[in-house]
Amino acid sequence: MYNISMEWDYRKPADTVESGVAELDALAERIRAELSSGGMIPPGSLVLAAVSGGADSVALLRILLLLRDILRFRLECVHVEHGIRAEDSLEDARFVEALCERLGILCHIVHADAPAAARLYGTGIEDAARRVRYGVFERIAAEREASRVALAHHKKDQAETLLLHLARGAGLAGLAGMRRTRGMYIRPLLAEYPETLRAFLLSIDQPWREDATNSDPNQPRAMIRAQVLPVLERVNPRAVDAIARAATIAAQEADLLDRLTDGWLDRHFRTTPYGGFLYDMEDIPLDDDGFRGRAIYRLALRLGMQAPEYAAVKKLAMRIGRHERFTANLPGGWRLEATARRAHLISPNSATVFLDFSKGVNGLPIEIINAGNTLGDGIKTQAMDRSILERCEWRTRKPGDWIQPFGMSGRRLLSDLFTDRKIDRPFRDYVPLAVIGSEVLWAVGVAASERLRVSADAPNPPTLRWLSPPIWDV
Repeated sequence: MYNISMEWDYRKPADTVESGVAELDALAERIRAELSSGGMIPPGSLVLAAVSGGADSVALLRILLLLRDILRFRLECVHVEHGIRAEDSLEDARFVEALCERLGILCHIVHADAPAAARLYGTGIEDAARRVRYGVFERIAAEREASRVALAHHKKDQAETLLLHLARGAGLAGLAGMRRTRGMYIRPLLAEYPETLRAFLLSIDQPWREDATNSDPNQPRAMIRAQVLPVLERVNPRAVDAIARAATIAAQEADLLDRLTDGWLDRHFRTTPYGGFLYDMEDIPLDDDGFRGRAIYRLALRLGMQAPEYAAVKKLAMRIGRHERFTANLPGGWRLEATARRAHLISPNSATVFLDFSKGVNGLPIEIINAGNTLGDGIKTQAMDRSILERCEWRTRKPGDWIQPFGMSGRRLLSDLFTDRKIDRPFRDYVPLAVIGSEVLWAVGVAASERLRVSADAPNPPTLRWLSPPIWDV
């Protein structure tokens, strides 16, 4: 199933050798320019080359080695043996290890169990192998303090990826295919054809490993490579170039929309201890569901949750911001709760206390002022007799809390008061309370108790001013 590609005849006429050298110089210069653009590899940084042993990744390693001193970066290699193809897979690892030893490059060989990962994740073996592989890359990069991981995807990989995403109904971000850079990952060969990379390896007598599963007709990517692309090339001989160009255009336009969406989110999203919320949702550009869906997707990324599927995004987008109250489950245990004015995204690990109540007034964003005859508004400022202030406990709500609202004769459950004052449910666990037992004297930002009423002839009590705006005060 596997072999090492050393069957090539390297005995070439002199003019062929000279031509090969010229092509090598041109390829190296293109990759040098690619790596130099936009700070793809910062000088002095450590780059991990992900090398499977196939032609593309071996070419990547050899080109990076050529450019290492020119661009002043350090180079190491990482190879993941997935535990899928028995001895052939182990031979791949031995080949990469021997290659790196010959080139004087530190090589990290990691043996993994992709079948076990597939059972754990409940996915196919290829998806599990990809997860395992990227997990290894991130671990080794962290251990070695590498700032970049170089991947060997090329132009035909890009075309295949776009067609796969198109067949699955991807949006603009999916049609952008693979990016030149994504976090610490870089793809210096994305503008190159695989034939160019193999010609480069032949010109320097560098063998590589062949993986027969790349031609497995049951694999979607192999089907596109063997059946779809040849048909498209009959329509347009430069179909691969055209598809790769379409991916670049889609990436540029997706980035533009993301910047516009992120700018809107900066103005209309507030982070909270439980996650965050959208507000003033009527102010949405074009007032369309497409923008709403993109906003939810970008929020998912911003909050670190797994992005929801497009169908789920579309369904939620049609309802958010239309004064409809509803709840919906999101990936990873997150929850969306929409109210008349806001859409809350609630983390499964949301904190319930975010202030230091243990130190009383001294641990809270409160100042005590001598306000003269000003007794406060009962919302953000409130006069409080010293004898009461000294007995108060500061906390958040508990079952059974009640209040006698200012100006009323009867008591009310605090939960009913929150409902009357239209305090969204996700906010209620974060309202600071001054209490004695279960009696609420001041629900900061909401209401004060009749018990705090000060008679006209009483000495002026201290007035408390809450310095931090309540999170719901938008």
